[in-house]
Amino acid sequence: MLIVEDDDGVRELLRDLFRCRGFRVSVATDGEMMRPILGKGDVDLCVIDVDLPGRDDGLILANEAAGFGCGVVLISGDFAVVERVATSGHRFLPKPFGLRGLMRMVHGALKEDKDKGRH
Repeated sequence: MLIVEDDDGVRELLRDLFRCRGFRVSVATDGEMMRPILGKGDVDLCVIDVDLPGRDDGLILANEAAGFGCGVVLISGDFAVVERVATSGHRFLPKPFGLRGLMRMVHGALKEDKDKGRH
């Protein structure tokens, strides 16, 4: 799993949460850090913040990750992105989210990926 999130607290919380549940987790703060990790080819799922600073739009990064065969879960605390995300074809979870909702979304994305024969 790869978490792409610019907020240190959220990124560390998600990393620790998923590691405690047995996931192998990498983290990145932006697309520049994300791309080499994806290039290694061992990422099944990306959790990506839609609202990253700078030139790295989370939706663009989600499409890049999907191109590597990864499942994608987009997260954001900005409800203005809902319409953009709705047409992206990626799963979306608004912040703040609960643990059960997050885990349900992650497991759903992994199952969907497996059913499609990606991993």
